[in-house]
Amino acid sequence: MAEITCPQCNGVDVYDIKDVSSLLSASADTSKQWVCGGCGHTFDAEVTAWYDDEDFSELTVSQLASIVFSDWGDDISPQAYPYVEAMEQLESMNDSVGYDSAASIIAYFLSNAKTWKTPTAARIKDELNARLNNDSN
Repeated sequence: MAEITCPQCNGVDVYDIKDVSSLLSASADTSKQWVCGGCGHTFDAEVTAWYDDEDFSELTVSQLASIVFSDWGDDISPQAYPYVEAMEQLESMNDSVGYDSAASIIAYFLSNAKTWKTPTAARIKDELNARLNNDSN
């Protein structure tokens, strides 16, 4: 998930207010979404990631893999995980990891990433499919 900063103190120790209130068994102002661990300020903020406005066609395969890890987070499929790790070692479709070509690594990732369903997932999958199609031409 993208980093959120507190608008009052610029602190980065920001937590989902519902998680904090349930952890402490306390009631909270749930009209706000976030609470700063530094100053206690509660606020709403839209979470954005560094890659939200990126043109994925301009990124390397390893950069796309970093986005997969960032967006999918701890819920990443154990079946897809090794392929994302391999993708981290690829800069282009001309590279390979061991005896596996970039195309085969990406194809196996895509076949194992069906449970990843975020807007970023759709963008990454579209880009990787486009690269596979261009590589086969």
